[in-house]
Amino acid sequence: MGIRGTEVAKDAADIILLDDEFSSIVHGIEQGRLSSENLQKSIAYTLCSKVPQCMPNFMELAGIPLALNVSQVLAIDIGTDIWTAIAYAWQPKESALMARKPRHPSLEKIVNVGVLVYAYGYMGLMQMACCWYFYFQ
Repeated sequence: MGIRGTEVAKDAADIILLDDEFSSIVHGIEQGRLSSENLQKSIAYTLCSKVPQCMPNFMELAGIPLALNVSQVLAIDIGTDIWTAIAYAWQPKESALMARKPRHPSLEKIVNVGVLVYAYGYMGLMQMACCWYFYFQ
């Protein structure tokens, strides 16, 4: 307890409650889960655009004209991707946030196989297919 606790107890504690209310622990855990979930969404969004941005460079080796040069890729990343990814940090919590099991920090990483499959395998390929379709129209 932050107000009534001794200095020895505060030094040994992992969490110090500044207002001496145990509901603060639940609120802190909820904020931590929200931050973790929003960070995962932001990373997944940012990774989605990497396949359609990099693939034209590889396709140029096969003789297809370059669709995006380096300055255009940087303009897309800086001008659009970063600001949209930052917006994920301000998303409100989902209704079942506290009903789910806690994420084990060593076993369940924020960037896990599901995020990579979604970002690169599903959304990245879909964006790339749409970009190539409209490029060749």
